[in-house]
Amino acid sequence: MLSSYFNRDNDIEGFLEIYNEDFKHGTKIKTETSKVLKFVDSCGFETGFRVWKKADMFTLLVGIH
Repeated sequence: MLSSYFNRDNDIEGFLEIYNEDFKHGTKIKTETSKVLKFVDSCGFETGFRVWKKADMFTLLVGIH
C-alpha cells in the first residue's frame, strides 16, 4: 500500500530498511487496510475461490486499495 505490485521478498527488504525504526504512515495504512478488508469481506467470496490464495489476495488488496 506504499507502492504497487511487486514480486518476492526483495522489495519487502527495502521497506524494512526504510521503515524499520519509524513508520509515520501507521494510522493511515491501518485505516485504509481495514476499509479494504471490510470490502473484501462484504463480497462474500466462497471458500475455495481463487481469491483466497496468497498471491491472488495480495493482488486483490493492492488493486482495491
